[in-house]
Amino acid sequence: MDLKKIISDAIDNVSYRTTNGMVDLNDPYHLHEVQLELKKYLDPNTVEMVLYEKDKEKQPPLDDAGKKEKEKLGLIWKGQGYGKENEDGITHKNDGGKLVKIEKDVDKKDDKTGSIFKDKEQDSKDVVRNKDYDAKNADWQPEGGNQEKAVKRTADKLRNAVSQIPFESEEDEAATNRVISNIENGDPIDPKDSEVFNKYIRIKETGGQSNPEFAFYISNTAAGDFRQGRRVKVEMGTGQNGHMVRRKLEAQGIQAASASTTAGKVPPKLSGKIMTMTKIAQDKGGGIVEHKVKKTRNADGQIESVTVGGRTIKRIPEPDRKELEAQGMSEKDINKKIATIKRNNKMVDQYENIDQVEEARLVKGADTSTKEGREKTAKEGPVVMADSIRAHMEKAGPLTKAEEAMLDRMKALGDIEDPEEYEREAMKMLSDMQKIESMRKGVPDVAEAIIMCVMNKKGLDCVAPAGETYKVADLIVFPPKDNPEDPNSAEYIVFLESTGGLSVKWKGGAASGARAKVEVTAFKSEETQGRLTKILDLHNNFMGTSKQPLTRKRIDSGKAELDKQEQWARQNGMLSDDDFGDDGSLIIPGSKGNRTTKQWANDSIADWQSKGKLPPDCTPTLKQSGIECLTKENKALLVDSLDQYCRGGIMLAKIHNKDLEYQPYGNANGTADALELSNGIDCVNHMHFQPNPGFDFTKDKDGNNIVRPNAVYAGHLEKVCD
Repeated sequence: MDLKKIISDAIDNVSYRTTNGMVDLNDPYHLHEVQLELKKYLDPNTVEMVLYEKDKEKQPPLDDAGKKEKEKLGLIWKGQGYGKENEDGITHKNDGGKLVKIEKDVDKKDDKTGSIFKDKEQDSKDVVRNKDYDAKNADWQPEGGNQEKAVKRTADKLRNAVSQIPFESEEDEAATNRVISNIENGDPIDPKDSEVFNKYIRIKETGGQSNPEFAFYISNTAAGDFRQGRRVKVEMGTGQNGHMVRRKLEAQGIQAASASTTAGKVPPKLSGKIMTMTKIAQDKGGGIVEHKVKKTRNADGQIESVTVGGRTIKRIPEPDRKELEAQGMSEKDINKKIATIKRNNKMVDQYENIDQVEEARLVKGADTSTKEGREKTAKEGPVVMADSIRAHMEKAGPLTKAEEAMLDRMKALGDIEDPEEYEREAMKMLSDMQKIESMRKGVPDVAEAIIMCVMNKKGLDCVAPAGETYKVADLIVFPPKDNPEDPNSAEYIVFLESTGGLSVKWKGGAASGARAKVEVTAFKSEETQGRLTKILDLHNNFMGTSKQPLTRKRIDSGKAELDKQEQWARQNGMLSDDDFGDDGSLIIPGSKGNRTTKQWANDSIADWQSKGKLPPDCTPTLKQSGIECLTKENKALLVDSLDQYCRGGIMLAKIHNKDLEYQPYGNANGTADALELSNGIDCVNHMHFQPNPGFDFTKDKDGNNIVRPNAVYAGHLEKVCD
């Protein structure tokens, strides 16, 4: 083994990933990259001992007070000091076993912190300059196709983003566009133009990154405001050709801005949970309308009909299957009709303990139980939405051209006469709205109101409930025909297929918990709901909490209960041998290479360790140094807990999907192309378990590292039709 060659190759490989092509072993990020390269060929313990031996000899392990303070502040080891997990750089160091805060001096160079930037400019607190700044780079000209493409790509991306800038004047807009043209043509930039350009566009500071990214920040709220939430990020990649363009721009006077996401973070102009139906109705809409629920009952006290506002829902006698067969109906049509009637009757029954329903009305005076009300909602609803969005966004600052154009487009939606064209434009509009950074996070809430308008344009009586009356549903679709003479007629049954709760998602939506879906779904077997509930209740056995520690006993107890549910599912044809891998674990549906739950558990832990979300595996060197590490016992608990958690989620989805009879809710999934509707009868919503919806990392009371998902057995709904 040629040790010198291995070390030389490792240094060379890392140099290609640094900004200036040099490796500085005093830079913790460079040191980390070198460590990863060396571990490909050398014993990991030896590599750690060699690279960190110097520091280990200098400093004893942290004392108890230091360890407690480290845990309290949420610090992790970053090679040469401690820092926050999701923040660049280090904030504390080990000084003689004491945890000491590093005092930062902005007037003093300190290349040991991992930053690739020099001191900040004196004229602006948010202006920084790359460490590789060189005034001579202003004369650089591209050589060859790839460098020329990098220049052209930079100009094109900036030009496409200009519409998201709220220029203070036409002169500023013209100056900014001149700079972009200068970039494209390789011409010198007028200092006066670059001064204007810097008010609205900055190069992203990339300090602390092992593989620096070239990007721009576009101010989308007010000149000079580059805080997170008030800016658009235009990504240019990590290639060296792009960085050559960046160096030239800096030498020509284009400034950089800090990538800090802490003190400078603010909500975007249109954030989530702002444009909810309830808030809009109370602000610029038709207010919260209260409907008294009127019920009629039969001699046995059972509800026969329910009247909510201007619509009535009647109980329908369930037909005899044999009679339908005698009429020549196919089994598929029989099942569909019976399921539709059952769902209608279940909708009637849910009003047993409900005496009042609150509706968040989008348009004042628009009663969607009438044809006129539905037309009014479809026409004026988008205008109400646009006005509400404008009023909220203008609180942050003037609107950009892109924002103005989007709101004008939304207002014009109501003028479209054809329902199909209306739907297509509504979905395309929402898709384009997501491309505007200042509006992107508000799209899911806006989609709920726009989809309600689309449903009313189709002639369906669709309302938004203001309270928690209806589980799972964001919108409610009532039968559009009131008091039918024959509620069992074929025509009325078709109407009923579109009624019930409607869960609204934009592009599939975020993963959400499974319990509410299970509680309202009708299954073929009377046992299914209870068994799925047992699986749901096992969640904390496998995840652990701050108060309930992650223990072998709890995991084994949960596993034994899952074994029982698996046996029942196999006996009833809901699970088969094809669902399991060679290691005996369940296969994750749709995974590459039929990855099993056990493989996923091990892979996830390794990934989290590589990203610093979990500490590295304990070694003798790490233990002696006092650096936090993951014990063999803790890791075994994590692997088994994640394996069983994933197993439970997959079983939950498979049993739910195999035994589903009908759902009292439909699903409206908005996409760029169309509104995908499932009615919960012949087009149902299958559950697709998502193993990794995002995790929180913490410790239990015994000091074990634990991970907890953001939702209990999270998953998406997937439309499946007969």
